[in-house]
Amino acid sequence: MTKFYLKLLLGCLLCFGGNIHGQVSITTLATAVTQNFDGIGNSGTTTLPTGFRIGTDWSTGTTATTLAYGTTGTGAVTGVSPGGSINWASGITASSIDRSIGFLTTNSFFSEHDLLIPLIPLE
Repeated sequence: MTKFYLKLLLGCLLCFGGNIHGQVSITTLATAVTQNFDGIGNSGTTTLPTGFRIGTDWSTGTTATTLAYGTTGTGAVTGVSPGGSINWASGITASSIDRSIGFLTTNSFFSEHDLLIPLIPLE
């Protein structure tokens, strides 16, 4: 469903023109836009980079994760780990600098969330 909305947005921009800007500059549709989350730290309640939110829509989205998990060692995600918006570590949670943001869906946390960044029309 998210791909549909992205295609609709891009289609409207191409048809109706106009300038837009956001926290991340997108200068061409054929070029990937990336964000490196490695500098966000290892806290479960880490603050996202400027301009990002987690949620189902921008107005109610949050600016921090709820948990942190790694892939190995102390703090590694398991089959009984609580769900939430996650500060993921590639390796040990407390010491890995290779980070990403994502979600863990469980019986108590159903992930209908997105990682959001706004595109704001210029005035």
